[in-house]
Amino acid sequence: MPKKRLPVTLIPWLGGLASLAMMAVLALMGTNLFWTLTTKVTLPPAMTLETDPQRAAQATISRHILGESAGIEATAAAMDIRLTGVIAARDKGKPAMAFLSVDGKPAVPIREGNEVVPGITLNRVLPGQVELLRGGRPMTVTLPQRNKH
Repeated sequence: MPKKRLPVTLIPWLGGLASLAMMAVLALMGTNLFWTLTTKVTLPPAMTLETDPQRAAQATISRHILGESAGIEATAAAMDIRLTGVIAARDKGKPAMAFLSVDGKPAVPIREGNEVVPGITLNRVLPGQVELLRGGRPMTVTLPQRNKH
């Protein structure tokens, strides 16, 4: 049985086809590598843990594991808290500060996450206002408007 051979005119065409297929595969691999290296992958955190002991304790207390605490709520409701100034965070992730006056006393600087008074925590500092947490519920205090002369 004689072996069948390809016609001589077909051999150069197959070489060109193989070269074209290799270039296509290399182009796909190069494109995949480029997009893999240049695209940022941002995965949401699976779980966030509070590592600051004071904040962790405050979060535990605010959940009222053993029932509602009427004493803290009554004290917080009777307080007069005024915002006198804010200092924005210079870098992202750094805490901002607010100057708060409680019951007419002189204003004191308080960082985000710290307690203003027992039962009230400074949650967020925003331009012109702050968000306080009282028993786990948000409360907003704004800067008073300036009189323009």
